[in-house]
Amino acid sequence: MTSLRSTTLAPFGALLACALFTACASPATPSDGAVDARSDTSTTDAADATAVDSAPDAPDTSSPEDAAMDATMDASADAGSDAQSSDSAPDSRPDAPAEAAADASDASDVMNTGARISIAEFNSFSNCMPIVAPDPIRANWRLDVSGGLGATATVVSATLTLRTTSTTLAQTLVVTPLSVALVGGAGSSSMSKTTGTPAPSGSCRDLCTAEVTLELEVDAGRGRQRVTATDTHSCAF
Repeated sequence: MTSLRSTTLAPFGALLACALFTACASPATPSDGAVDARSDTSTTDAADATAVDSAPDAPDTSSPEDAAMDATMDASADAGSDAQSSDSAPDSRPDAPAEAAADASDASDVMNTGARISIAEFNSFSNCMPIVAPDPIRANWRLDVSGGLGATATVVSATLTLRTTSTTLAQTLVVTPLSVALVGGAGSSSMSKTTGTPAPSGSCRDLCTAEVTLELEVDAGRGRQRVTATDTHSCAF
């Protein structure tokens, strides 16, 4: 009985001992799997990089028309940039109209100072006898001119203004003669008031001591010039 049991269990004991011996002799190494995994990943990345580097570049499919259009757009952009830069830059050139006006003004001043015009022997009064006329105011003077151009100096306008503390009368005159004959740019002539507007009112009463101013605008060939003379108005009874 005992020998039969020993005989039956012997093979199982041998198998168990063999299994235990194998496990001890060949222990598992957990790091082997991690090493294999890293190796596989590195291999895959290298293969992908090689595939990307070896892939051929995409061919340029743009047509000549597209290239010409691109060149035109670039040129337009450059021109716009240059124009904007030019517009933003300050204009350092002088103002031509202002210079022309200044030159014209200077020339006018030279012309006006070339002729010498004056009023002499100015006399103004009211003729109040024997009967007072609608405009009894009289005015006489002499016009002297030198440095003129042309054959005559012409009176363009004439104004006679009488002022008191309470009354002011300004008359636009018609004078005779209207011009002065010039010889060598010089000449003189006696002139007088012919008529005046508006007609005065109460000149033989209110204006007998008025301050009176004669203003003439004369053209002696060098542009119009204004000249004035003053006097104290009087009344003749």
